[in-house]
Amino acid sequence: MPEKVLSPDGSMMWTGTDWIPAPPENQGHTIQDSVVMGDINTEVRHEHSHSHSTTVHNTVVHDMEKMVRSHLNTMVDAMAEGRLTDSKNIFERAKQIDYDLAINLHDGEYHPRIVNALCSDAENYCYSMVLNYNFVKRRETLVVYNQKFGNFYRTGIDKIQYVLQWDSNHVRTLLLLAEMMMKHNKFGILPSLSLLKKYKDAENVYQQVLRLEPTNQFALQGIVRIEKARMVMKISSAIIGGFVFFVLILAIV
Repeated sequence: MPEKVLSPDGSMMWTGTDWIPAPPENQGHTIQDSVVMGDINTEVRHEHSHSHSTTVHNTVVHDMEKMVRSHLNTMVDAMAEGRLTDSKNIFERAKQIDYDLAINLHDGEYHPRIVNALCSDAENYCYSMVLNYNFVKRRETLVVYNQKFGNFYRTGIDKIQYVLQWDSNHVRTLLLLAEMMMKHNKFGILPSLSLLKKYKDAENVYQQVLRLEPTNQFALQGIVRIEKARMVMKISSAIIGGFVFFVLILAIV
C-alpha cells in the first residue's frame, strides 16, 4: 500500500492526480469507539430496563397487598355476621395470593379487629337468643321453652369461649360472659349449675375485668347486682325456712 502524501497542514492527501480531503488519522479507532459507545448505550438501556422492572415489581407487590387486605376486610365482616365458614374460606384465598403476608396481617395488625368481630357476633346471638329471650305462654309450652333456653344458652357460651381463645382478657367478651352467667331460666336452672354457683362465677369474671380496668362501671354495677341477688336469696330462704318450721310446730302441737 503506497505511503500517503499529505499536505503540510495534514488536511489534504495527494491521489496522484488530485488533492482530496485527508481521512482522519483515528479512523481505525472509530469502530472501537463505537463499540465502547455501544457498551455504554447498552449499559444505560440496561439500567433503564432495571428501573422499569423495579417499578413493575413494586406495583405488583402493592396490588397484591391491596388484594390480601381486601380479602381480610371481607373476612372480618363475615366473622361479625357469624359466617365463620365463609370467613375461613376467604382467608384461604388470601393465603393463595401471598401466604406470608396474609398470615402476618391475620396474626398481627388484623388480630384486634378479628377479636372484636367475633365478639360482635357473640353479642348479637346472646342478646337476641338468651338475654332477651323470655317465656311467652301463647308462643310455646314451658317444656319447649326450657329446652330452647338450654340450647341457646350453651351455644352462646360456646361463642364467648371461642372469642376468649383469641384474647382471654377481652373486656367486652368478659362482660358478656358475666351477663350470661347472671341470666337464668326463671322456670328452672341449667343442669349442673346452681344459682349461687352462677353468681359466684359471674363475680369472678367481674373481678377479672376490674383487674384489667379498675374503674369499669359495668363490672362494678355487676358486683352490686350480685350482692343484692344474694341478699334476696337469703331472705327468701329464711322466709321459707321459717314457714316450714311454723308448719312443723303446728303439726307437733
